[in-house]
Amino acid sequence: MTGFDPDEWQDTVREPQPHDNVPVAVTYLQALKCSALVDAYVQGHLGYEDDVRMVALFWRAVAARTVHGPHMVMRPSVEDAWAQIDAAPWPLSGPPRPQPDA
Repeated sequence: MTGFDPDEWQDTVREPQPHDNVPVAVTYLQALKCSALVDAYVQGHLGYEDDVRMVALFWRAVAARTVHGPHMVMRPSVEDAWAQIDAAPWPLSGPPRPQPDA
C-alpha cells in the first residue's frame, strides 16, 4: 500500500462492489468459534494470534469460494483453514488472568 494517500485508499476500498451483499455460507459453529478466538485475542489472550490469522484466511477463502465457486483455489482452503481453527482450544471468556511472579 505504499504510495497511496490514506484517504484515497479508504475511498477506493469503500467503493461498492458487485458482490458486497452476497451472503456467505458458514455454520453457526464456525461463526461462533471464529468470533470467540478473535474476542479472546482482543481481550489480551495473545496465544491466539496464529488462530486469529487463520480466521482471517478462513473468511477470505469463504468469500472467494462464494464469489468464484469451488474451482477457486485458495491456500489454505476453506476446509484446511477450518480444520486448524476447529483444532484450536476454545478460549475462556474475559481478559487473561494475572500470572504469578516466578
